[in-house]
Amino acid sequence: MEIRVKDFLGFDYFKNLRILAGEDGLDNVVTGCGVLDYELDRSLNEKYVHTNFLPGQLVLTSALFAKDNPFLLRDAVKYLVSRKCSGLVVKNVFHLPFHDSVLRYADSKSFPILLADASQIFFEDFIIQIDRSIEVMKSSELAEASLNRLMFHPMEPADRKITARRLFPFFRDQYAVAYFRTDRTLPDNDLLNLNNLQKSMVSSDVSIEFLRFEKGFFLFISQNLLNPDTISGYIEKVLDLFPDSFIGVSDAHFRVESTGKALQEALYASQIHSMNCIVNDASENSPYQRYSDIGIYKVLLSVKDSEILHEYTAEILEPVIEFDAENRGSLLNTLLDYVRFGGNLKALARHTYQHENTLRYRLDKIAAITGKNYRKPAEYEELALAARTYMMMNS
Repeated sequence: MEIRVKDFLGFDYFKNLRILAGEDGLDNVVTGCGVLDYELDRSLNEKYVHTNFLPGQLVLTSALFAKDNPFLLRDAVKYLVSRKCSGLVVKNVFHLPFHDSVLRYADSKSFPILLADASQIFFEDFIIQIDRSIEVMKSSELAEASLNRLMFHPMEPADRKITARRLFPFFRDQYAVAYFRTDRTLPDNDLLNLNNLQKSMVSSDVSIEFLRFEKGFFLFISQNLLNPDTISGYIEKVLDLFPDSFIGVSDAHFRVESTGKALQEALYASQIHSMNCIVNDASENSPYQRYSDIGIYKVLLSVKDSEILHEYTAEILEPVIEFDAENRGSLLNTLLDYVRFGGNLKALARHTYQHENTLRYRLDKIAAITGKNYRKPAEYEELALAARTYMMMNS
């Protein structure tokens, strides 16, 4: 995964950077950081200029070299463009003017020039932040591939144990995993914020680790005697940063070799949380879904790609879907909500602000279309199975 100039603008530390020119180059990939101060000082006879800058570097400068000759800024920009650097950050402590010709040239070459607040940006911190960001991105990409293997690919027990320990080096006697599903691609600055959060949550008796995966991230929590309150406490801290997440929590596990199973449990539980979350009434929402409480979904998730299950669902629900399409109806949504509320008509009426008789009429219509009467327990279970499968496949 690559990190680009624009990604840094989303980080808290870099929020005071101002774009002077070259905005079209904010997608330039950053591979490292360089400092330009003495290289263009002509008294040094270009001793260093040809060795200090590499393609992809984001270059920092105080413009010391141009203190007595502001036109050297133009030479600097042209030189850095020729070296295929990704951009220039100027801490303009000498308040040098940027001639329009320099800015136009940067625009024409899509070379970003960013102005830093001289009172808030320190080169040492800037370099550390950039290098750490790049390191986090690289390790995240490798970790995601390893997570995928642990969960979904056959592995020898020894390989599984080695991979798990590489991802989570600090195993204690017990551990659990939480998955925060964001339903969006996690920006790189969010990943760095998680990295910073992890450092602030360091504890003598609890080990934690954050790892990005798909549209979300895993939180690994390990403790000698894992306390449910510990898990809840860490989840609450993370929710302050990601309040709209759907969260699944695995069972407690003891063996390193079970890490893939714990990851799967958390991933599956987060999917059920997103399906069952009551959007319009936050007071009724649970902050997370435990895998131990997902019931029949433990079975359904393990066979979600089964052709028989797909055919069964289509056989029951296709007539409802076709009716909705022909009549601009929403019977399917009524059925899905009815199942989400466990067949509780009063709770569904409160949630949808519809009269119970209206909902009964709609459910009776579904019964007529499908031949499955929601009032009969056995036939309700058939409808519920099809509805749960549909929600699982489309979540």
